[in-house]
Amino acid sequence: MQAHYAGAVPIDLLKQEQDRIADQIGDIQHRIEAHHDEYASARANLDDSLGLLANIVSVYERADDANRRLCNQAFFHRIFIEEDGDVRVEYERPFGSLCDTEEQMNALNWSAEAKKKGEAQTGQRVETLVEGLNLSHLG
Repeated sequence: MQAHYAGAVPIDLLKQEQDRIADQIGDIQHRIEAHHDEYASARANLDDSLGLLANIVSVYERADDANRRLCNQAFFHRIFIEEDGDVRVEYERPFGSLCDTEEQMNALNWSAEAKKKGEAQTGQRVETLVEGLNLSHLG
């Protein structure tokens, strides 16, 4: 504005710049809204997945054979039973990440550090769920 008042910037150029800036702000707002929707959807999926994992033992125990098969297909890509009886699994998404002990420890460490810095608030329920997730040992 000072440049315009001083006669260095004509009003039509000032208007063009204002329009350009307004368009860019609108684009940024649309991108933020789109990312917020993606975040909300991912967060809902994560909450649902954690809730299912937290209750999987009781779900599996109460299920008939057909539903147990569906559970197995939902959670596991492959199940390997070694000759010595050891079990190794490949999980379906997103359960591979949720049941990976290294990723669980990273999440718990990140959460603890973020809490110390006041950057994040996580509930005890999430930490308890993360600490107990490993489907291959649930039966």
